Amino acid sequence: MTLGARAESRQTAQLEPVDSAPTLAVTPPRIELGFGNRSSREVTQAQAGPPTFPAQVFDPRRFEGTGRVSGRLVLADPRLLPRHWTLVLEPSRVLHGGEHARARSVEFEHGEHEFLVEDLPLGGYRMLAKAHGLVGREEHVLLARPDNQTLVVELQLLPPARCIGRLVDARGLPIVDLAVWASALADGKTYATKSDAAGHWRLEVLPEGEYQLCVGSVEAPLTAPVTVTVQAPQLTVPDICLPDLGWAQVRVVDTRGRPLADCKLEAWGEEHGSASARSGADGRARIGPLPVGRVKIVASHEDAMHLVAPMAFATASADPAPECEIVLGSKNF
Repeated sequence: MTLGARAESRQTAQLEPVDSAPTLAVTPPRIELGFGNRSSREVTQAQAGPPTFPAQVFDPRRFEGTGRVSGRLVLADPRLLPRHWTLVLEPSRVLHGGEHARARSVEFEHGEHEFLVEDLPLGGYRMLAKAHGLVGREEHVLLARPDNQTLVVELQLLPPARCIGRLVDARGLPIVDLAVWASALADGKTYATKSDAAGHWRLEVLPEGEYQLCVGSVEAPLTAPVTVTVQAPQLTVPDICLPDLGWAQVRVVDTRGRPLADCKLEAWGEEHGSASARSGADGRARIGPLPVGRVKIVASHEDAMHLVAPMAFATASADPAPECEIVLGSKNF
């Protein structure tokens, strides 16, 4: 072969068509959709049909039907197992589905430690055991489709916890007969007591947990609330020191100067505290205790107009209290 022929052969070879690469089959990605202990596989959107069970958390179909809850009591000391106790199921205020739940209670009279509740409407439940002298630790459970229609729950009964302390003034003297409130941060339930002649207060049979302590009232305490964590057997709270407290003297009359009895009187301190009272037959009332100083008083009567007193003062018990006169006009005027 001549040199020219070899060159022509190379050019011809370069111009020959090249077979295209084989086509690869592309498989759409497989997506795992988890729900409880089961899973649904979606191959492609085109192939995905309606779910065979409610796949969305907030789908109301999850709560169609009934379920069952079984379980047992758990005690740190088995000797504390009560002969009589009550299983309480209530709609949960923290779980989705609580609006579908229905309250139910079951009494046990013979020392049973296992329980079974059937035909329970699906929903979110708050569960606890109640027994005299013991405190039940609550559990929040969700009965829902597709795989939470049967639940097994352990409920604890615990020895009660106590919370104790003392109320004092700025001089360290005891404050007597003043309300102390403990509000559970978990569920908002409140417990109340009063200080004794030595200023001591005691709250018994408290479930363990975090609480907000308020003195005087929950809505407008006489000092800043105190947050504590209560655990069995007892929590001793450091002395709670309150500002100087006093009382406001009020007389309520109508536009003719005649005393108005049974007027509702509500008072608020400038920074802390609130109190209420009703006027007597002579129209007078003593409202407190409140922090010493200026207070706002609102007076109302079923036959008279609502009025905010322009000025009133709370003074210590030993000091003469200036009387604030409030004039209420008739609603018929």
